[in-house]
Amino acid sequence: MNKAKEEIVNRITQWGTATKDVSCIVVAGSHARKNHPPDEFSDIDIVIFSSNVRFYERNFDWIHEIGEPVLFFNDQLSRNITGRKVYFSNGVGLDIFFLDERAIFWSYQYAKASEKKWLFALLPGPLKKMMQGAVRFFTEYIRRGFYCMVDKGRYGARLDYVNTTFPFRQEGFKREKLEHTINLFWRYALHTAMNLQRKDYLHAKLTCDHGMKKTLLVLIEIYTKIRQGRDYDTWHHARFLEQWAEPFIVEQLPHIYGHYEIVDAWKAMEATAALFSEITRRIMQEMPDLQLLNPEAHVREWTAAMNTREGVLL
Repeated sequence: MNKAKEEIVNRITQWGTATKDVSCIVVAGSHARKNHPPDEFSDIDIVIFSSNVRFYERNFDWIHEIGEPVLFFNDQLSRNITGRKVYFSNGVGLDIFFLDERAIFWSYQYAKASEKKWLFALLPGPLKKMMQGAVRFFTEYIRRGFYCMVDKGRYGARLDYVNTTFPFRQEGFKREKLEHTINLFWRYALHTAMNLQRKDYLHAKLTCDHGMKKTLLVLIEIYTKIRQGRDYDTWHHARFLEQWAEPFIVEQLPHIYGHYEIVDAWKAMEATAALFSEITRRIMQEMPDLQLLNPEAHVREWTAAMNTREGVLL
């Protein structure tokens, strides 16, 4: 950790220790995990447990006690939780969100109750569902490691107990998700071709370089977990993809982006589609009994006609 980061961490620790309605501050992310340690560009990820969350959701003046903010925006982490991203004048980035301190207590009690089957069975279904969602959200956040920079009441020990009792597990294979991903991808491919035919280049680039690539990433993750197992870590937003994805995928990545002109844009779209198609084919090899609605053949026929200006759909 460089000097600028140490300065911010020390100020957060001092502020949290002195602030009465702050009970615990947890560090997670790159600065708490054991593998893939942070580099000089890594943000500091923290969650602040407080008895006055509503105040901090409306008021951000306290951040000036940590440093001079020069860039700031909100990030919706879940339906009920808004995170904040801030960069200080010394270049350090901070990801923050607040949780009610009672969440630790009730998560801990829920974990304890789960060890007694008779007691766990008495809990109402809606309560279990609510607690499972809350626990899963937080155990996913801390799954690669965490530590408390401020702890005013054994909160860290309770969080560790919850994390051990309900360790985060990656999502298992779902046929519906795969089918949705395949159909969504070919819809994006079709719209990319339509917009290239219309010479609406920026719209086409956005559809190809965002929609098609995003669904391609989802398919890569699905394929990797089919091959490597449910708990194989595919990280988040393509982090370290060059290390965990199959070599044939990584080898094609330089070819799936194009310049802002029609010939290269068509090549990029077709290369993206070819890679997606190859991964789909390999998934079907792994799961030969899988039945899916796959519009690839029709979309390829339509887009090929557009590229040769036969104008099947336009």
